[in-house]
Amino acid sequence: NELPERLRAIAEESCYEWTEVSWDDYLIIAGDRESTGLPGVRPCFTTALFRQSLMKLDMVPLGKDHGRCNSVPFKAATLFAAFQRFKTAEYINTTLRKTGEDDCQPDLSIYVGDGLPTPGNEVIDLDEFDPPNLVIEVAATSEGEDLGYKRMFYENLGIQEYWVIITRMRKLAAFAIADGRSGEIKESVVLPRVDLAIVDEALRRTDGNDDAATTRWLIEKFSG
Repeated sequence: NELPERLRAIAEESCYEWTEVSWDDYLIIAGDRESTGLPGVRPCFTTALFRQSLMKLDMVPLGKDHGRCNSVPFKAATLFAAFQRFKTAEYINTTLRKTGEDDCQPDLSIYVGDGLPTPGNEVIDLDEFDPPNLVIEVAATSEGEDLGYKRMFYENLGIQEYWVIITRMRKLAAFAIADGRSGEIKESVVLPRVDLAIVDEALRRTDGNDDAATTRWLIEKFSG
């Protein structure tokens, strides 16, 4: 079954800009992306922008910079947590959903400590579980969006810490979030004592080292 013409028009517009939509219509579009002719998209919905219910269909990134830099923050966070014996649960491109308010698929979501979501659901239901402690986006072609609008709706979701990997600069922009506001940080809040300059250096090392060498360097940094 194809999307009705009205919803198809909303879906097409939302490929280019945030578009007003009801929650119910959003769920239909998000659940039926194949019929839009644009299966390679990630749907986002938020009420955090301009006091409106808005959606956007983000094109799924396919570039090598996105794919290569995506692994660096994942390795840094999980290796540090492993050496510190923290409990973690990591989710790649998994939907975070708060009914009627927010729906998004971060590149990487990490829970740290207790209260990890139980398996079995297609989405992480934020009506049932707390939001992830750390959310990471890799900005290869979406730097302004990730630092701007997405930062606002992660504030609205109550994420504790938000990282944006700016691939063109091989650099991390990191923010702590509290009381619906965020501020830039140089040391992680949810991974205590992690100097985020280490992540910057690991990103720079992707240009001159193989990934195994970068992983060994991170292990040396975190195992001492």
